[in-house]
Amino acid sequence: MAHTDQRSTAVPAAGIIAILGSVFTVISISFALVGLFISLSTPRTAQMLPNLRLIFAATMVAFLAVAIFGIASGVGLIRFRNWARISVLVWSGIAVPFSLVAMAAMVSVPLPPAQNSPIPNAALQ
Repeated sequence: MAHTDQRSTAVPAAGIIAILGSVFTVISISFALVGLFISLSTPRTAQMLPNLRLIFAATMVAFLAVAIFGIASGVGLIRFRNWARISVLVWSGIAVPFSLVAMAAMVSVPLPPAQNSPIPNAALQ
């Protein structure tokens, strides 16, 4: 069997998808942070936990760091770096159980019925 030095096109494609997903995440987090800073200038109409905004900002910064690492991993995949392949495999292994739990939670949480829905309430249950 002859050994060819051809590289798979799936690895750079995965890198491009990782970059696009991470860029979308960075944009989404940026909008969330802008909304947070806008809300700082508005009066509080409802009772909130004392440090809720701080917790939200810290969470968004942590997600931003992960998204930036996703961009770096995507670039590493395009350049066929071994560390990037390992990184993507580890993150995939971590993401699968979290995603399964999130999907189960979304399916099991009941939604409130709409006020003027043409669908009867019995059909929604």
